[in-house]
Amino acid sequence: MKAVVLTFDRLPAYWLSCYGNPSAPTPNCDALAAQSIVFDEHFTENVDSSARNHAWWTGCYQFPRSHDAQLHFPNVFSAFQGHQIETALFVEKSDQDGSIPLPAFSTASSAEPKRSSVRIFEAATTCELIAGGIDCINGWQGENVASWLLWLKASGITVPSASSQLISEATQPVDESIGRLWQFLSNEVEHDDLLLVVTAGRGADGSFSTADGNADRSAIRDSILHVPLFLYLGGVEMGGRRSELTQPVDLVPTLLEWLGMDSNTLPNEGHSVLTCARSKAHPGRGQLFFGDGLRTIGTATEDCLLRMPGQNAGPAVSRDPEMFIKPDDRFEIHDVARQEPDIVDELVRTLTDFVEEHHDSSPVPFNTTEHDPTSMNEPTE
Repeated sequence: MKAVVLTFDRLPAYWLSCYGNPSAPTPNCDALAAQSIVFDEHFTENVDSSARNHAWWTGCYQFPRSHDAQLHFPNVFSAFQGHQIETALFVEKSDQDGSIPLPAFSTASSAEPKRSSVRIFEAATTCELIAGGIDCINGWQGENVASWLLWLKASGITVPSASSQLISEATQPVDESIGRLWQFLSNEVEHDDLLLVVTAGRGADGSFSTADGNADRSAIRDSILHVPLFLYLGGVEMGGRRSELTQPVDLVPTLLEWLGMDSNTLPNEGHSVLTCARSKAHPGRGQLFFGDGLRTIGTATEDCLLRMPGQNAGPAVSRDPEMFIKPDDRFEIHDVARQEPDIVDELVRTLTDFVEEHHDSSPVPFNTTEHDPTSMNEPTE
């Protein structure tokens, strides 16, 4: 089995035409959407710009865990050691604040990576990133490698929310990179055992805290939280959309299932979305949780989004929660918390329980001692 994951540090879903933007054409994303499953309700879980890890790599929520606790989670690459699954990670260099962090890797014992350990390469641009990934796949195919995972981590957009013209200019290189990768995969890679995932770590840029350190509630808003998720599964009739609620913690269990690994190989807290992609009738989770560290925390259902200050919010911040009807109130303008006190109380209760359960909790141990997260290789040029 083969898997390609293309992630962008920043890419708001609503900037893409296939997610409803009429003023910024993204034809390559549209073409991919027409041949894959599009998840309409995919939301990031941690918008803390100083986070030390990401749910992409671990399959576990990084919000509301502390930075120290985040570093203790094993990553997805370690799960494939000893299982004859080649892995490579290509990373676009970025000086942007709040770029998605890399998983922690220890110093390599030798310059040449061992077979079935992750190989890491840096690229100066998104174009170079895609070219490097294509060369890597060609090499694997030339060697008849049966199972592999290629992860391409791109920077994504480099401008904050702006005018339609600037949005169009910002999304063009992203769209072109998706198009180039998809064209190569369509023409050069056998599809029956191929999984392609395209997603993003967070949406539009934003200010996560005020100058005095108080929480800025705009950190919890749709434009930052709502990100795209495309899934192409070889051998399955594609072309459709799903409204189930999904988050980055679902990526690791999805990859583990596709590549034939036990879901308990890593202590993940997500759910594979493969069944959901294959069947419209598959039930999803009923509630999402997210936060800006513990300054601002929030939760969402299919019908509403609630946000409130966390325990690290400054003293000047109102402690009252805010609630907005979704998807009608796209930009969180009309706070309806006072009109729906029962719903607010229930959401606050479940959100508080989630934070208390996960705050600084440690991941459960591996189910085997084979997977040592400290035995990986440092990035190489």
